[in-house]
Amino acid sequence: MAAVEEVLRSMDSVELNCSGHGGWRKEDVTTKLERIINRLIKDESGWMPLSLAAEDGREAVVKLLLTTDKVDPDAKDENGQTPLFWAASNGHETVVKLLLDTGKVNPNVSDKYEWTPLALAAIGGHERVVKLLLDSGRIELKGDYGQGALALAVRFEHKAIAKLLLDTGEVELDAKDVEEIDESMPLLATAAAAGGYDAIVKLLLDTGKVDPDAKDEEGWTPLFLAAKNGHETIVKLLLDTGKVDPNAQDCYGRTPLSLAARDGRKTVVKLLLGTGKVDLDAKDERGRTPLSLAAENGHRAVVDLLRGIL
Repeated sequence: MAAVEEVLRSMDSVELNCSGHGGWRKEDVTTKLERIINRLIKDESGWMPLSLAAEDGREAVVKLLLTTDKVDPDAKDENGQTPLFWAASNGHETVVKLLLDTGKVNPNVSDKYEWTPLALAAIGGHERVVKLLLDSGRIELKGDYGQGALALAVRFEHKAIAKLLLDTGEVELDAKDVEEIDESMPLLATAAAAGGYDAIVKLLLDTGKVDPDAKDEEGWTPLFLAAKNGHETIVKLLLDTGKVDPNAQDCYGRTPLSLAARDGRKTVVKLLLGTGKVDLDAKDERGRTPLSLAAENGHRAVVDLLRGIL
């Protein structure tokens, strides 16, 4: 690393168009560059000058390094990451473009952790980089490539990036959020379970390509997750589709109402009651009703609300 940093520091003052008057001449720079690169394609720790320059967003240095055939713009480090990874993950749009314009980089490459430049840009919320990658026409969006990036945009609530990916029409919307422990939670359910994801849920629902009532292995739908966690706006968005069953039961006999009542989600309870489609006497496998669950957990306001209906 030290050797590479020395190289890059020596280039910081380079002005390619400067000649004389104390500046560097282009031929001087080229000669110096060739000499350095001949002895330093990788430094002692495995770092490549181009990767470090890409990580730091040093456009002039990247441009200079790309002028020599001694540098492979798609070379991988010990983790399988190329200069494009470093530029994309740090949001360096111009450097990303410089690398793509060489026509010699693979934008779909995965590192040893199975990350891609697109996925890392999505995590970082680097909208312009994501757009640049998509506009290149070289990004594979079918299967895990697009699904993974969309899942990450949803998880980190980068609405603009999620929209860019959805607008391509190429991402499969039955994608799972691979970061979930059980690795089986659909994107809509992930967004419904998390707080503050109202806009993402609406974005997914507006595509008309997601099933708002899809069940997981335990029989939970996005409505279960939103109700349990007290996400009132998301509950309303789901109910307004007219495509969810507010009285659905999971494998333990619980309903969205019983979960909301158990956890004291008064406003959610009101929303569910307002559908006129919930069974107030629905019992889980242990014989507990929404009312008994609310009482058992000391949620007096919910108890009073349910008793008023009953």
